[in-house]
Amino acid sequence: MKNLTLLSILFFIFISNGFSQYDCKVLVEKLQGQYNGDCKKGLANGEGYAKGVDSYTGRFKKGLPNGFGVYTYENGSNYIGKFRKGLKDGYGLLNTITEAGDLVQDYGLWMADSLIVPNDSKALFKVNISKGIKVVDPKLTRDITTKNQVWINFQVDGVTDKSVVISEAEISNGKQIDTKARSLNTLIAFDNIEEFPVTIKLKYEIRKTDQLFPVECQTEIVLFTAGMWEININH
Repeated sequence: MKNLTLLSILFFIFISNGFSQYDCKVLVEKLQGQYNGDCKKGLANGEGYAKGVDSYTGRFKKGLPNGFGVYTYENGSNYIGKFRKGLKDGYGLLNTITEAGDLVQDYGLWMADSLIVPNDSKALFKVNISKGIKVVDPKLTRDITTKNQVWINFQVDGVTDKSVVISEAEISNGKQIDTKARSLNTLIAFDNIEEFPVTIKLKYEIRKTDQLFPVECQTEIVLFTAGMWEININH
């Protein structure tokens, strides 16, 4: 009898969760249809995925995209970046596919769905992990002569730091370049990058003579678009 009661309780919880997920609403009309993710008081809230005429994967708050996410429009265009109350707001990249099939990219700082500071490369990267680091500052150069490369410099207050000891340097696709600066642990470079977005993972220590213990540092950086990237990591 106890086992039967326990099974009944578990079944009730399962059904309740199913219905609460089903009843969770997304307030953007073009995203209404299917929703999977976190819910609060009947509204999408937290991490989730919504699909209607358009689709969206990312953060929600009170039923609206809010935070970092990827919004894909019916025609295949998409926006990668920050939202606030359902609108593009913060750094982001808008990839627009024209009627002729061409790709137009608008990136920079957005506010209330309008691009107010264009061509700012902060829109095109995301730092997932930052441990023992003050600032990760990527800058992008894009023209017909540039290669798809990443150059990472280690600095302290803007000056090259030679106290770095690198234990891990990985890129999701591409090849690490051997340089003289690399042997001095002041720079890491990657080449032969064929696909974007690309993810870079670094682990290293800062060992200074005036410190009793080394400082452990770690970062994970996602670059969303092709070009020549120079990333300054300041401590």
